[in-house]
Amino acid sequence: MIAVHVVSGLLAVFVGGAVLLLPKGTRLHRYAGRTYAAGMVTMLVSSFGIASAEDAFFGVFHAVSIAATLLLAAGLSLPVLLRGKVGNWLPWHQRLMSTSYLTLVLTMVGQFFDSLPLPHVVLNIVVFLLAPAVVGFTLIVRSGQRTPSVPGPRPGTEVP
Repeated sequence: MIAVHVVSGLLAVFVGGAVLLLPKGTRLHRYAGRTYAAGMVTMLVSSFGIASAEDAFFGVFHAVSIAATLLLAAGLSLPVLLRGKVGNWLPWHQRLMSTSYLTLVLTMVGQFFDSLPLPHVVLNIVVFLLAPAVVGFTLIVRSGQRTPSVPGPRPGTEVP
């Protein structure tokens, strides 16, 4: 179970990073986005089969898995449900998917540092989790403000 979790998580980290860098709306972006989503879904489902000695069945990382599942589900459903019906779905899709990626990366970093015997726990939390979270969320909000609203469906995708 842990091997599936780690491999699918690493797939999501690498492909998700590529999705953020690819030109948006292209066929490659959509294909990579679907691959990212598949890696995330596999990782999130497998996370519930992993229990740590401290947390027994449900721990903080399981709570993060629930939040990440909700972010991913909302981000994936917006293009499907709202394209062509609501003009401002794109900034929300971008924010939700970017936040799901940031959550993935921060959780991976948190899990890694949680297993290390570090002498300055508070300093490590600030440097490795809090600072990247603040920078990441700031970039997500700012990039969403620059994303133009989509006036309607792309040609050939009209809903009958």
